[in-house]
Amino acid sequence: MIERRKDRVAVVGFKKAFMPATRKAIEIFASESYGPLRSILAQYPTSVPEDGEAVLRDGTIVDWLRNGCHPLSLCMAVAGPVNAVTLHRAAHGGGVCVLEFASGAIGNFHLAAGSNRGQVIERYAFFGDNAHLVIDNGLRVTLQRGIPFKYGATATYVPEGVDSGAIVWEPQNREGTLENKALFTQGIYDEMLYFCERALEGKPAEKGSLEFALGVMKVYEAGLISKGRRIVID
Repeated sequence: MIERRKDRVAVVGFKKAFMPATRKAIEIFASESYGPLRSILAQYPTSVPEDGEAVLRDGTIVDWLRNGCHPLSLCMAVAGPVNAVTLHRAAHGGGVCVLEFASGAIGNFHLAAGSNRGQVIERYAFFGDNAHLVIDNGLRVTLQRGIPFKYGATATYVPEGVDSGAIVWEPQNREGTLENKALFTQGIYDEMLYFCERALEGKPAEKGSLEFALGVMKVYEAGLISKGRRIVID
């Protein structure tokens, strides 16, 4: 597809890469105040099959592809391309996937297989300089900026002013307005808007490009064949 694209505009619909919450994380860690991004702790209910080589050989659709691509795309939208992957699969499913990003950041992706789909389980924490940002349930965004602190001397956790502590962004359900609806909070609207804008302007995609999708799929394949080994991505 990349070879045949020519001047066509192509955007891949990795919805979580376009979520408002993801966009806020990108903004925060691109700033001089809180960047660069140092590490990621991600939690999502998925698992890798025991025989990953068979999955690739037979073209089987598994949850690691069906759903695992979403948290992977979110992490890569914020931290950039991945250089190496090491995945440790637990005996009963689930596991831990270590992502080494080209930027120098490192990601710890916990594959929370076995969790109840009816409960809140999805969570992402991004750690930068003197702050960290957490996305809970794909909706609630909390930027923890800390407080003025001196060990053994600080006597209050709520100092004067509003330049320290946490900032929270969260959709409210009091009104049936656009920003609260799943089509908007899950990134589906933003990915389509971005595609339409790029097509109308005749500009190639920078977000959700075919190159980005190829990078996500290389991480997916590396996770399948890792079995605890460090897989370097070309």
